[in-house]
Amino acid sequence: MNTSASQTVRSPSSSSVLLQGSAVQIADAYLQRHDLDKVFQWLDRAYRQRDGGLLSIKARWWSQIAADPRYMAFLKKMNLPE
Repeated sequence: MNTSASQTVRSPSSSSVLLQGSAVQIADAYLQRHDLDKVFQWLDRAYRQRDGGLLSIKARWWSQIAADPRYMAFLKKMNLPE
């Protein structure tokens, strides 16, 4: 039986499917799942990779994590006003 990658079907919730975007996009996906630990792990990764998606870090959809102290620490790390 041939099990090549082209024949492999994965569910949309599979992490292999999730890992196809930029680090900020992946953080956003975890934000939609309300997995804040993963959100901040991926935001830190985006910071290390200098992901251009971080330009949106103060956009309204990130306001969902504004109350989390890690968000303020992240903004400070990026030298952005809180």
